Amino acid sequence: MIVQFIKRISLLKIRYIISFFVAYIVYFFQSKKKSDCWVFGTGTGLFENNIEALFKYCESLGYSCLFITNKKKVVQSFDSSKVLKRGSIEAYLACLNAKVLLFDNDYSDLAPGFMFVMQALKVNVNHGQEGFKRLPKDYYSKIKADITCSVSQFEKNIKVNECGAPVDTVFITGLARYDNLTFESSSNDILMFLTWRDELQYLSDDEIELTSYYKNCVEFLESSELASYLEKKDATLYFKPHYRMKNINLKVNNSRVVICNQDVNLTELIKNTKVLITDYSSVAWDYIYTNRNVIFFQFDYDKYSINPGLYILEDNNLLKNRVRTALELRILFNSDEVSCTSGYIDDGKYFAFIDKNNCNRIVNKINALNLND
Repeated sequence: MIVQFIKRISLLKIRYIISFFVAYIVYFFQSKKKSDCWVFGTGTGLFENNIEALFKYCESLGYSCLFITNKKKVVQSFDSSKVLKRGSIEAYLACLNAKVLLFDNDYSDLAPGFMFVMQALKVNVNHGQEGFKRLPKDYYSKIKADITCSVSQFEKNIKVNECGAPVDTVFITGLARYDNLTFESSSNDILMFLTWRDELQYLSDDEIELTSYYKNCVEFLESSELASYLEKKDATLYFKPHYRMKNINLKVNNSRVVICNQDVNLTELIKNTKVLITDYSSVAWDYIYTNRNVIFFQFDYDKYSINPGLYILEDNNLLKNRVRTALELRILFNSDEVSCTSGYIDDGKYFAFIDKNNCNRIVNKINALNLND
């Protein structure tokens, strides 16, 4: 299995190299080297989250925008004049000619292997908000962005002091997707979204079923307490695996529990669910921002708090509902304590702005830096 994976990656790299050099030859002989195009991409390949919000905002202002993806379904659903396949000759050429390159994960979102050649302004709008799980010390120093968006001084300090981002490249703008983040649904639906773990990525199905991750999830998802709660509230629980854990194949005997595939839009799930169950995922911030309840299901806290570690170990304002076992989570759902609000009291520590102007601040910062070039 691992050998096949390595072979597939190697062939993909060869295709990327060929595509880039063909694109560069075309670019070299072009009479006009640059365009005004803003090129966007995501780590998942899906049109979602901050990239989706900023793309739509820029289009509304009249900017020429392109989206690069490795997902066939996204290509098929998009306006063909606005989407390119990741790693194709056309995608590399678009990046070479672009005015601005915007991504939410790393360079592989747009121009895998060759982002260092691109001369456009590079903007990291981020996949999520930092603050829970600890990142490698060099995480942001490896991503050579001209602009890295941040939501607060607290988050900026993490990116600069903990993860190596140059201080003059991190700007407090807010996250683009927060501009559109509202919850107006009358549903009592729940999203369960846990973060990824390195040690699970390459396990077989049989091996995964022996892990505490799998056992804790199944124990809760098949519990009578959850079934009763969902029936009483006429609700559905959506379990969305992290995109880096494609090998997780949960088997749950509960008709009100939906195991989502990788193509299900996370943004839509976030918008339409009242309660989040997570462990350490940055998705929690979306619910806290909109005063929806977050239940922190931290079954491996003793291990995870050491490796990779956490930035926030205790915060009674933030971590009101925290459980350590599937049994505790079942007991919580057997009570009336699954409230509809987070109870979080904003003091400006985690969110510098709670308004609808994040996209505007990001675009203004991009234009200001482009004018100075």
